[in-house]
Amino acid sequence: MNDLANSTMTTTSPPKRIDFNTPELQRKRRIRALKDRLTRWYVFIGGLAVLGAITLIFFFLGYVVLPLFQGASLTAEKSITPAWMQDAGKPLMISVEEQNQVGMRVSDKGQVLFFNAQDATELSRVNLPIPAGTTVTSISKDQPGIPLVIVGLSNGQALVFRHTYKVTYPDGKKTISPALEYPYGEAPINLDEQGRALEHVNLNTADSTLVVAGSTGAQLHVLALTQEENMMTGEVTSEQRSIELPQMTEPVKAIYIDPRQQWLYVINGRAQADVFSLRDKSLNGRYKLLENADAEVTASTQLVGGISLIIGDSSGGLAQWFMARDPDGELRLKPIRSFQMGSARSLKSPLKSVARACRHGRFRQARRVPQHRAPDPAGQPGGRWPGPVRPVAAGNG
Repeated sequence: MNDLANSTMTTTSPPKRIDFNTPELQRKRRIRALKDRLTRWYVFIGGLAVLGAITLIFFFLGYVVLPLFQGASLTAEKSITPAWMQDAGKPLMISVEEQNQVGMRVSDKGQVLFFNAQDATELSRVNLPIPAGTTVTSISKDQPGIPLVIVGLSNGQALVFRHTYKVTYPDGKKTISPALEYPYGEAPINLDEQGRALEHVNLNTADSTLVVAGSTGAQLHVLALTQEENMMTGEVTSEQRSIELPQMTEPVKAIYIDPRQQWLYVINGRAQADVFSLRDKSLNGRYKLLENADAEVTASTQLVGGISLIIGDSSGGLAQWFMARDPDGELRLKPIRSFQMGSARSLKSPLKSVARACRHGRFRQARRVPQHRAPDPAGQPGGRWPGPVRPVAAGNG
């Protein structure tokens, strides 16, 4: 105890104060302040950019939607008669590639002509490999998005070709080079063994199978072509088989093939549709398309997807048909909905054509408006002066 009391107490020195104003800490504070300012401006500018982007999106949506509330307009351009039309033959099909820069024209001479869609100048001309002395009597194409075309010939044969458009940029300038390909060979396909002219043709391709259909009068000709590629050698082998179907008695007006290659629709007679099963090679049924005995079918087409048929008649009516199950569970061709193009007498004129909109489930129909006949350009009375074809209706598919 005494020793503890007498022991000398050691006193500790107070701790040193931290100097926050050293050059190193001042430098760190300046860097931190700079980072804070940069982050504040970065967040501020980013927020403004987000608000600006959202505002621009609203402006874009308004720009797209606003025309829906405005009336449609049509501007007539000056007609162009290029020099190549003098010997180009009768046009059977005209199409324009998706960029609206190059057009394609197929004539009855078996000639495919590509032209500039802006000024109609000729780009290239290709003669189809058809036998000498034959002409193209019918033409059709596959579903939208598939650039396959089939032409029916006057000797009972058919040729399938594909039109392609290669985009290149020589010297930094965009150039579209059109060309033709023959995926099923350059040799025409024999449809009518008797060599009669094919009045109607159609085709459909699915996977590796191509179905081709044609008609001469009331007789049908249907073929299926299958291609198989050897995985080892790359050699492609083709197999062709005929699909025998019950024949008809009425002249054929149009032929359509289901995209699943299950049904063949044949519009024939005054107002009748025969539906054949391509799988069973049998007749599914004969369907009456019009109840009015004074009307007849004047136009028809498939909607996008190929499931529905649009039928136009001579009284200005339109009807949508497709295969649906009846109460017994059997698939039958049934009318789904119909449109009447006005009730006025002047509007009940025959429909001349029905066209589908390739990028929408819609269709367009047109009728020929009769006008007085006028002299032809040569001054002879009674010359051909057809009235204008006017689009008068649209509907969803």
